[in-house]
Amino acid sequence: KYLEERNIGFDVGVTKVPLVCQSCIFDLRVGDYRVRPDINMAYEACINAQDNNPQMGNYGAGTGASVGKILGADYAMKSGLGFYALQVDDVKVGAIVAVNAFGDIYDYDNGKMIAGILNENKDGFRSSEEELIKITQNNNLSFTSNNNIVTNTTIGAVITNAKFTKSQMGKIASMAHNGFARAIKPVHTTVDG
Repeated sequence: KYLEERNIGFDVGVTKVPLVCQSCIFDLRVGDYRVRPDINMAYEACINAQDNNPQMGNYGAGTGASVGKILGADYAMKSGLGFYALQVDDVKVGAIVAVNAFGDIYDYDNGKMIAGILNENKDGFRSSEEELIKITQNNNLSFTSNNNIVTNTTIGAVITNAKFTKSQMGKIASMAHNGFARAIKPVHTTVDG
């Protein structure tokens, strides 16, 4: 509706068809599982995106996100939505990511864990990688849909006003996944979407 009102979309001669892709994270165990995005929420999100005051954290796609889930929801930590953008001359580029990962989150500059699996007292962290090794050594590794582990999806988008070919955009997407690998440990597991 928002795009149609602004005549934005793929030109098919008689009209412009707004092409909108979608993706989502599994967050139904956080908050009220009956609350789902609808057309009005999407429209409001488009309006709010125009105010140049975007929100990071538990907003939008990041509302129900969590990380550090190897021991289940009891030791997982709330995560959310993050973004970064810059401009060089006339070229603008940005990335936005909803982090709902199986693993822990690290500051890639100093290697320090900043979010992830909580310790027993829930006042600090333990390492998902170390817990994964312990579980594997005890032959207790089981990723089934019944144990709260296979519901992880970190999704993102790279947004730019620069012109790229499809092949070049594929390379840029690969570079974005390298960013995931620098910040999420473990990453790209069989239980990450």
